[in-house]
Amino acid sequence: MKAIRITALLALLLMLGGVMMQAQNTATVHGFVTDSVSREPIPYATVRLLDPNGTLINGAITDVDGAFLMKEVPFGTQTFVVSFVGYRSKRVVKEIKEKEQWYRIGIVMENKQLQEVNVVGEKVLMHEEVDKTVYRLDDFVLRNSPTVLEAMKSIPGITVKNSDESVRVNGSNNVLVLVDGMYSSRNLSTINPEDVESIEVITNPSVEYDSEVANVVNIILKEERKQGVRVVAMGRGEMPLHSLYGRLNVDYEFSRFRVFGNYTATYYKPRHEGFVYDSTYCTVTDEEGDRYDEITATNILPSSPSISHKAGLGFDWRISKNDLLSVSGNLELHRDKVNSRQYSLYNDNGVLGFEEWNDVTSQGRSRDQNYTLYYRHRFAKKGHEITFNSNYYRMKGVREYLSHSLFHYPDADSVLKTLDRLTDNGQSAWNAKLKYDLPLTEKLTLTTGVQNYSRWIGYTYTTGDGGQYFDYHDNRLALFGQMAYRFSDRFSVSAGLRGEHLRFNIYDTISRGQWNALPSAALMYKINENNTLKLNYKSLLQYPSYHFLTPFIYTQNDALAYSAGNPYLLPEKTQRVSLNYTFRKKYTNLIVEPYLAYRKGIIGERYHIIGSVTNTIFDNVANSTKYGGRISATTLVGGFLMPMVEFDMGYVDYGQPQYNGLEMSLVAGLEMELPWDLTLEAEFLFDGTKRLYNGYSYCSPLIETIALSRGFLKDQLYVELSMEGFFLSEKTEDVINVPGYYSLNRAEQRMPSLGLYVRYVFKGGERKMAEIEERESLMESELNATERK
Repeated sequence: MKAIRITALLALLLMLGGVMMQAQNTATVHGFVTDSVSREPIPYATVRLLDPNGTLINGAITDVDGAFLMKEVPFGTQTFVVSFVGYRSKRVVKEIKEKEQWYRIGIVMENKQLQEVNVVGEKVLMHEEVDKTVYRLDDFVLRNSPTVLEAMKSIPGITVKNSDESVRVNGSNNVLVLVDGMYSSRNLSTINPEDVESIEVITNPSVEYDSEVANVVNIILKEERKQGVRVVAMGRGEMPLHSLYGRLNVDYEFSRFRVFGNYTATYYKPRHEGFVYDSTYCTVTDEEGDRYDEITATNILPSSPSISHKAGLGFDWRISKNDLLSVSGNLELHRDKVNSRQYSLYNDNGVLGFEEWNDVTSQGRSRDQNYTLYYRHRFAKKGHEITFNSNYYRMKGVREYLSHSLFHYPDADSVLKTLDRLTDNGQSAWNAKLKYDLPLTEKLTLTTGVQNYSRWIGYTYTTGDGGQYFDYHDNRLALFGQMAYRFSDRFSVSAGLRGEHLRFNIYDTISRGQWNALPSAALMYKINENNTLKLNYKSLLQYPSYHFLTPFIYTQNDALAYSAGNPYLLPEKTQRVSLNYTFRKKYTNLIVEPYLAYRKGIIGERYHIIGSVTNTIFDNVANSTKYGGRISATTLVGGFLMPMVEFDMGYVDYGQPQYNGLEMSLVAGLEMELPWDLTLEAEFLFDGTKRLYNGYSYCSPLIETIALSRGFLKDQLYVELSMEGFFLSEKTEDVINVPGYYSLNRAEQRMPSLGLYVRYVFKGGERKMAEIEERESLMESELNATERK
C-alpha cells in the first residue's frame, strides 16, 4: 500500500514538472493590429497561431483599441495569421524567445473597400482634403525607389529633374519642399524612401506659409525608421559646355539620432560662341522733340571658369516620442569671371554722334551661409502639437568691374576711357515661425501662430571718383490663424487670416511702415470617388527682391541711361479667386481651373527723360486684372507611356489698351518605359508672351531636355544620358514703349550639349528599430489603451 502511494506521488511530481517545464518554454504575446496606411488601430481583427502544418494552435481577437493578448505561445519560430473583413490577410513569422513579446502588425486594405482613400494608381493611394492632397506610396514603390525623388515621380502632377534634383508641381517651379514640416539643408536623396509615411501636396498654401510661396511639398517620415548608413554619390558632366559637378551625401541613423552631411563641387565654363546675339535698339525723344537713338550688340568672350564649393552638416534628434530637434547648416563659396565686348552706335537726330567699343571684365567671389533650427513637441492629446521653425541666411560678396571704352567721333579724335569700380555687398535674413496645431473636435481643427522675418542689405560702391553706400533694414511681423471644418466625408471648408506688418529703415534716418491683411478661404465638395470641386480665394504679397531695392547697381558709362533701385518700394498685393475641378482615377490626373487675379502696386520701371539721358527707377507703378485658366493633365497610355501637360492662358487688363492682351505658358513632359528597362524622358517649355504694364516680354518654345536612363544593380546604380538644347534655341524679346522712350531687346542662346549623369546609392547596416525601443513603444500603446478603458 505504501509502495502504491509512493508511485502515485512520483507520477504527480513528474506531471507537475512537465507542466512547469512547458510553462517555462512558453511566452505571452502582446500586440496591436493597425492599418498599414493610416496607422489607425483595427478593432475585432482575428489573430491565429498556426503550427508548421497549418493547424490552429491558439487565437485571439483584438479589442476596440486594436490590442490583443495571446498566452502560452511556445518558444521558437511561430506563424501568426491576421485577418479582418475588407483587408488582405497577412502571415507574419516571429521568433519567440522571451517570456513576454510585443509586436505591431500592419495590414493593407483591399482596393475595392477603399472609401476615404482613392486609388490613384496601383502603387499610389490618395486622400484629398480641403487644404491639401495626401499621397501614400505602397511598400513596393518605396522598397524599389533608390531615392525619395524617384518615389515622388509616382505622384501625378509632380515632375523631378534628376540632373539638378529640382521639383515641379503642375509645371510650376515655385515649390517649397519640407521634411516633416521643417526647413532643412539636408539633401532629399539621403532620405531612405522606406522611411516615408506620406507626401502632402499643397497647391493653395494656407496662411501659415510665407505669402510668396505658390506650392508646398511636405514629406512626412515614419516614426519607426530604418537604421544604418546611407551614402549617395552623384556626378554630372556636359560637353561641349565644360560643365562638371559632383556631390556626396552621407546619412547615418542611430537609435534616435540621425546625422547627415553633404558636399558639392561645381565647375562651369560657358561656350561664348553659344551666345548667338544680344542686341538692343533704344530711342529717346526729349521735350523739344529731339531724337536720340542707340543700337547695341553684345558678345561674350572666352572667360575663366566659375567654381563653387558647398558643404552642409546637420542632425535630427528624437529626444522622446513626442519631441524632435533638428539643426542643419551649410556654407557655399563661389568664384566667377566673365569677359564681354559691347559695340554701340549713337545717333543724334539721325546724325552719327559717336561709336563705342567697350571691353568689360567682371569678376566676383561670394560666401553664403544658411542655418536652420527646428523643434516640435506633441502633446498627449492627439493632434495637438507646437513647432518652432527658424532659418538664418547670410551672404557676403565682392565684385570688381574693369572696363576699357573707346569712343570714336566723326569729326574728332578717338577717346579712351577706363573705369574701375568695386562693389562690396552683403545681406542677412532671419526667419522664425512659432505654430500651434489645435484640433478642437474630430471635425474642427485650428492652426495659429506668429512669424517674424528680418532682413538687412548693405552695399558699397567705389570708383576712382568716389563712392556711395547703402544701408537698409526691414522687419515683417505676421500673425495668422487657420480653421478647417469637415461637415461630412464630401463637404469641407477652411478659412484663415494672416496679418503682416512691414517696417523698413534706411540709413537709420528714414522709417516707414505698412499693415496688410491677407485672408484666404477654400471650399471642397467631393462629387464622388474620382471627382472633386474646390473654390479657392487667396491673397498674397510679393516683396521686392534685393536688386529692386539697392540703388546705383545699373549703370552705363555713356550718357544715354542711368538706372537705380528704390528702397522705398512696397510689396505687390495679389488677390486670386479660382474654381478647381479635379478628376483622378488610377494614373489619370486632370485639373481644370478658371481663375481671376487682381494685382495691386505692381513693381515696375518709371522713366524720367532730361535731354538725351533717360533716368530709370523702380516703383509701384500699376494695377492689373487677369482673367485666366489653366489645365493640367497626366495619364498612362498603354501601360508604358505617361505624358504630362500644364497650360496656362489669360487676358491681362492694365486699363491701358496699348498694353492689354493675352499671355500664355506651356510645360509639357513625356516619360516612356522602353525595352531593356530603359526610360525615356522629355521636357518642352514655352513661356509665350508675358504682358507688362509698359510693353511685353516673349520667350520662344524650347525643348529643354531629352534623357535616356537605366538602373543597374537593383537600381542602386543609375545612369542617365541627356541632350539639351539640340533642337530649338532659346530666344527672348523684351519691348518697353512709353511716351518719349522705346526699347527693343533681343537675345538668343544656342548651346546644345550632351550630359552624362551617374548616381550610386549605398545602404549598409540597415535594421529596424531596436527591440527595446519597439517594446517600449508597444508597452506605451498598451498602457494608453488600458487607461482609456
